[in-house]
Amino acid sequence: MATIAGAVLAPSAGAVPTVATPAAALPATTVRTSAPASATVPGRSLLPGVRLSAGTRLVNGTSELLMQADGNLVLRAGPRVVMWWSRTAGNPGAYALLKPNNQLVVRAATGRILWASALRAGLSPKLELNDDGNMVIWTGTRPIWSTGTWVKGFAVSRLPSFGWDAAQWPCLAYLWTRESNWNPRADNPSSGAYGIPQALPASKMATEGADWLTNHRTQITWGLKYIADRYGSPCSAWNHSQQYGWYAAPPRTALPG
Repeated sequence: MATIAGAVLAPSAGAVPTVATPAAALPATTVRTSAPASATVPGRSLLPGVRLSAGTRLVNGTSELLMQADGNLVLRAGPRVVMWWSRTAGNPGAYALLKPNNQLVVRAATGRILWASALRAGLSPKLELNDDGNMVIWTGTRPIWSTGTWVKGFAVSRLPSFGWDAAQWPCLAYLWTRESNWNPRADNPSSGAYGIPQALPASKMATEGADWLTNHRTQITWGLKYIADRYGSPCSAWNHSQQYGWYAAPPRTALPG
């Protein structure tokens, strides 16, 4: 996770942080935090052939998809909280475009493709920005690609209820990326820890709902309460994890002979 130009970044899917502190910068990434209101594209959707040029954005509630002047396409959920980015900074004049073949692409000013979403079959694509921090490409009523960031978006929305501001988000994002990669079904066969927060025993999460085995909202709510009660804040929990290699419970050790 990083704090860059006033924004905090969520780690990409599958990334395991190795930095010593959550404030360490990601040198190849720059993120602006605002765009002129006049650059907002009406509505929350992008149709094939419509460009998102530098400084242009889609907005839906607190979610924002912004094409930065440096060529980076950035998805935010709330002020200063970055959920996803195309990693295409350093390309002034780049633009985003939904192609008729259902791919969202970021093109350089020369037309060269810098980044592209996975290619999926379907007709009449539409990109839609949700108000939960997720971005989805639809063909008709079928979703064919998304940033998969709605789970993190729910966690971001819960931070204020614990008295935490956006500065705590990098720590939480790093912590649960390391623990489970934000997978509600993540299961540690050696310890029995389970879910996004890797609760041990897993049944602890039943205090928040009978659907604790699969519901990311139930798991996140339990996990945030656990962090608040035991550590006071996500950054304290992350610092503990960095120091000891665990935060929910110490690893099991074999009993003597």
